[in-house]
This record gives sequence, C-alpha cells and structure tokens, in this order.
Amino acid sequence: MLTGKTYAIILATGLLVSGCMLLGAKIETHKPNEAWWVSSEYKATKNTIYGIPVSEIDSEWKKVSILDMGYLKSRLSKYQYLKLQESDLVFSASRSFDGEPNMEIFFVGVYESHSGQKGRFIAIKRASEILKYFIHPGFSGYSAIYMDDD
Repeated sequence: MLTGKTYAIILATGLLVSGCMLLGAKIETHKPNEAWWVSSEYKATKNTIYGIPVSEIDSEWKKVSILDMGYLKSRLSKYQYLKLQESDLVFSASRSFDGEPNMEIFFVGVYESHSGQKGRFIAIKRASEILKYFIHPGFSGYSAIYMDDD
C-alpha cells in the first residue's frame, strides 16, 4: 500500500516530469537564456518496458523509451553528459515505500500511441508488474526524478 509520503513524492515527480531536460533525438532552436533541455525531444523506440509489452500497460501505447544514462550518452555532448552525471536528478530510483520486501522502482520515459500522440511518463514497478503510471501528453521531452531521502 502506498503511503502519504509516497503520494507526495509521486506528485512532486509528476510536477518535475512537466518541465525538465534532454534525451536527444531532436534539438530545436531555443531562446537566449533558455535551458538546452527545454526544446529537446526523444523518440519512443521500444515495445517493452522491463520485458512487459507496452500494450499490457496501456492499450493505446505503441512504443516507449525509458530515459537513462545509457540512452543519453550517445545523444549528448561530453560536457552535457558530465553535467547530467553531477545532478541530483535521476531517471530511476528504488525504494520500499510500503514496507514490502520487494522494492518499488520509479522510472521515467517517453511514449508514442497508435494514434501518433506523444508524451512523457513516470511509472512505478514492483517485480514484473507496473503498479501505476502517470502521463503528460504532448511533448516527448526530458524527465527526471528527485528523491528526498528524508
């Protein structure tokens, strides 16, 4: 069972998903003083998440990409990659929020639906089951998670 603290973390992460960084398929010109990740878009290319077919998670989804350092390494400059490694933000985190022995894994990514809709998501997984996911339709851009250890 998810606790109130978990919901607060999920809410904060959801807000973070609504406006973060880079995952490198397409970079468009941006305004002066605008962060480079604001206008970066990532392509959904896989049909499974941790071995789970995306259609079992959401019947509308066609493809996904989970954002992680491996995905970004070839899409970022060396400087951008190093700065990202120094960040307190992560693409996935493991915690046991409900005292169960199996840890929940929180992770972010991008999706594309059969109708062509794109967007970002954050999902919570335990073992081989997606417990919950949240989407932000529209721009398939950067998302990250900030976990407060308190």
